Amino acid sequence: MTFLRVLGHLVSLTASRFRLDAEGREILALMLRFALSPVLLVTPHGMWAQSTWARYTPGSMSEIIARERTAALASTHGIRVVTIVSGERLGFRSDLVYTGKSRSISKDHFEILQRWRSVHGLPASVDSLFHRECLLREDQLELWLPTQETVLRDLTREFKVGDTVTMLVGYLGALRRDTTFDWVFVVNEYDSPSVR
Repeated sequence: MTFLRVLGHLVSLTASRFRLDAEGREILALMLRFALSPVLLVTPHGMWAQSTWARYTPGSMSEIIARERTAALASTHGIRVVTIVSGERLGFRSDLVYTGKSRSISKDHFEILQRWRSVHGLPASVDSLFHRECLLREDQLELWLPTQETVLRDLTREFKVGDTVTMLVGYLGALRRDTTFDWVFVVNEYDSPSVR
């Protein structure tokens, strides 16, 4: 089943929105450079439909972190624990090292995924795509990335520990505790060796 959402125009917001979650913590949803394409296709098989994989341009998690960290620190007004949800649908291709390690998705990462999905008006079925996360490395940066179940299954079959894989990654946001960040990116797909 395909969900179609038509947006009349591109929106650009540079404001922050504060909410109070069930545990009483302040939640900050950064709505920076919020820009969506006029037509957005979402299927249960991917956060973005496969026809949009070509929109994933080369990038890196380090670049996103460097860009977002400064804004996140400046926008929190002394709040100690903050959930940051990206206001943009940012997908990019990045060469990451497959470590072979996976675990159940963390509660914090799943909460950010749900909030990101909600901010973007995506169906709740998106949540069911992510049950596990992979430990992946980009240069010296190691992060646990929620990974779509079918992608994780294929990764374990096609690659061995230490292989470099071109991943199609999406940025969702971060959890900030004081000045420490837990950045949340998701793996939506990868380029198979035969394509590379």
